[in-house]
Amino acid sequence: RAPTGLPRTIDSATSLVTGAKEVGMIMPCACLAQPCSVSIDEELVRPTSTLGFTPWRAISFSAPHMLNGCAEMAMTSALAFFISRISATAVAVHQIAANLVSLLFMVPLSISNASSTLVAQSIGAGHVHDARRVGWHGMHFAALVALALGSGVFVGREPIVRLYTGNEVIIAAALPLLAWVALFHFVDAIQIAASFVLRAWRIATVPLVIYAISIWGIGMGGGYVLAFNVGGAVPQALHGARGY
Repeated sequence: RAPTGLPRTIDSATSLVTGAKEVGMIMPCACLAQPCSVSIDEELVRPTSTLGFTPWRAISFSAPHMLNGCAEMAMTSALAFFISRISATAVAVHQIAANLVSLLFMVPLSISNASSTLVAQSIGAGHVHDARRVGWHGMHFAALVALALGSGVFVGREPIVRLYTGNEVIIAAALPLLAWVALFHFVDAIQIAASFVLRAWRIATVPLVIYAISIWGIGMGGGYVLAFNVGGAVPQALHGARGY
């Protein structure tokens, strides 16, 4: 005889799965809509008489940034798939690192959004010198903040990992990876700040190509070689999730 609470448990689990599916459908749409809205906002702060603003112009200009987001989301999904072939511990460690990276990324992303808007305003006002100065200041500020956050993560990586889990095996595997997370965050902050500033100057396609080659060619390709020891000459310290 089934326990009395089983139907309710099944209903709760079904609702949870259904809710997860809905969130999974909504989140990519929101992520893809964001670059379009940001590009339209940047266009609106420019003098329309000199640039001839149209909705289609803003949407077409946002397409490279939208593809940038698609490439990043696809890379994250593919990365989780490849790491799942290693072990359950590797998957857990990757989830901790990915969650922490996403959390840290919000800070340079906000700085980059603000810098891009200020640069676009200066360009629209005809203050090219100020636009360059603000762009460089925004990149420097994002790099400094990322350096401080990354250093904090590196120093306090063990207490941070213990916030996610109490499993000693996972903690031991995650600690070396969080050192790479700190370095990755610093470099990632610089690239997102540079990308947003360049978008204010209407340079969007070249950063997209560089980013796609970096994450798919060097990141995924090189990570696969390191993680799975392709060729047999990869040091043991770079095997598994740390290789990615």
